[in-house]
Amino acid sequence: MGSENRKFTRFYYRMKSELSVNGCTHMIEELINLSIGGCLLPTSVNANTGDKCLLKIMLGDNDEAPVVLVEGKIVRIDDVTSAIVFTKIDPESLDHLHSIALYNASDPKKVEQEIKKHPGLF
Repeated sequence: MGSENRKFTRFYYRMKSELSVNGCTHMIEELINLSIGGCLLPTSVNANTGDKCLLKIMLGDNDEAPVVLVEGKIVRIDDVTSAIVFTKIDPESLDHLHSIALYNASDPKKVEQEIKKHPGLF
């Protein structure tokens, strides 16, 4: 997908996550990029485009740390990456995701405008 079609700014985010799809859980050391609407993971999964998935992004190194828990679907898979579009998120996780985006984006003002224009995932 070209950047001109994207609703949300992509940014780098170096936290661990877990991707669950088709009964398998994949441990991810860091995301290639993240946005409020989706992410790109450095792993190829045994799935098809359109398959539902669950992504858990850890916001710290211990079990007490908050997480972003988001439902999604696979939109692209190649030999080394998997792309996910987010489809459902609880309000607390969305608040965390908004904060992550504002803190990590190269242009926080642009991200603020995107959040105001699209207050949910889409």
